[in-house]
Amino acid sequence: MLIVLRERVTAHDVEHVVAIVRDAGMGAHVRQHGQRTVVLATGEGAERAATAAAALGEHGCVETVRPIGRPYTLACRDAQPASTRVELDDGTAIGGGGVVVIAGPCCVEDDATLIETARAAAAAGAHLLKTSTFHADPYGFQGAGPAALRWLVEARAMTGLPVISDVRMAAEVGPVSEVVDAILIGSGDMQHYDLLREAGRQPKPVVLKRGRGSTIEEWLLAAEYVLAQGNERVILCEPGVRGFDPTTDGILDVAAIPALRELTHLPVLADPSQATGRAGLVAPTARAAIAAGADGVLIDVHPRPAEARAGARRSLGFRELAELMPALARVAQSTGRAMAARPSARRAGRAHAAAASLSPALAVE
Repeated sequence: MLIVLRERVTAHDVEHVVAIVRDAGMGAHVRQHGQRTVVLATGEGAERAATAAAALGEHGCVETVRPIGRPYTLACRDAQPASTRVELDDGTAIGGGGVVVIAGPCCVEDDATLIETARAAAAAGAHLLKTSTFHADPYGFQGAGPAALRWLVEARAMTGLPVISDVRMAAEVGPVSEVVDAILIGSGDMQHYDLLREAGRQPKPVVLKRGRGSTIEEWLLAAEYVLAQGNERVILCEPGVRGFDPTTDGILDVAAIPALRELTHLPVLADPSQATGRAGLVAPTARAAIAAGADGVLIDVHPRPAEARAGARRSLGFRELAELMPALARVAQSTGRAMAARPSARRAGRAHAAAASLSPALAVE
């Protein structure tokens, strides 16, 4: 339910409306839309909602009360017409018009390879460094584990790039979010609801990938789990859906990007590396995603792709990444946008402090 308050309402008016909504057994989320204050009421119970709407309609500070026709109330474009701009702590922005490139290895192998890749990504003009500390192979290489978090901090200190890494369990969210600049929830965990709730209880941005077999509505409902806990810094990522043709690992659903623009205010990224599974297809599909309106792309990069212990077939080399960056800039320009600005401030001191204060469970030498 969307409750639009009149102009120049007082804090007491807002508190009174929130109290009515909560007394009806619903959640109340206050948003500021320009000069107007909006209260989004979430939860079940049509009868209680109707009673609350009647009470609010009689309250002098309420201008309109109307239902939202989507089950994902907080993620819905009807609830927030303006697109969300998620800003990281260093000032890097995702959404809001600029295009970002998030590059890094598919999975952390060792500190030297990660730092080499981070330096190459920074030199090419990437905005964030991304990786995974875990690889879902029960018998092969499974990632460097907790030690990789310390290496991520070192890579950030050396390059100034904000870092993003995945979490797989709810118990990992708190310790990992203390170290990274944004957390990523992968395709296989999109409907891990305890993980989503825990991600929503911490303040760092959350990049939520779509499940391989999930609909757009199911994806947005997963985002709603994070938003409902109070974290408004949610970013969607299209990593490809399951197809029937074994030529590629999946199908990058380019049409989902403009569809999401109509349905939600949240920023949208695309992951052409995961979607296609083939390095030769990454550049053209990355360009297609930007042309379709994506706010950025995730690219797997490795210094020696053929030797990568995870994602070898889909990883670009450093030269390929450097050649892709100006191509993406030209596509962004053709859509009336530009590559996002990279903050000049470097946070080496803060990064080193974070490394020194790692949780004992994660501070693996």
